[in-house]
Amino acid sequence: MYNTEETTRVKNPDTASTAVQRVVDGSDHAVAATRDRLRDAAEAVSGRLQRLQESGASALTHAAARADDLTRQGLEQARHASHVVREQAHAKGDQAVGYIRHKPVQAILIAAAAGAVLAWILGRSDRPR
Repeated sequence: MYNTEETTRVKNPDTASTAVQRVVDGSDHAVAATRDRLRDAAEAVSGRLQRLQESGASALTHAAARADDLTRQGLEQARHASHVVREQAHAKGDQAVGYIRHKPVQAILIAAAAGAVLAWILGRSDRPR
């Protein structure tokens, strides 16, 4: 019924080479399209990485500026606190001098009592337990 020799034999060699050429051309096109897509994807990833680096650098710069501002504020507050403490110490010193001038005997008795308590505390700390 069927002639197997005839069906397996290529009737026209030009038709076969054309088919092979189409397959090769299709493969070349697929490879080129894949290469283009990979290049586009790599460029997109590269762009995203660049933006991340820039935003990271921007965030780091912002954080450093904020840290610098906080340091300056802390130093200013420390200077202000030091100034306030110094003024209060001078005022208390002046008060103590005024008290000593107006009540010298009481001031001496208070100083002697404070000295005795301090000597007793220091004496106790030197003894072995």
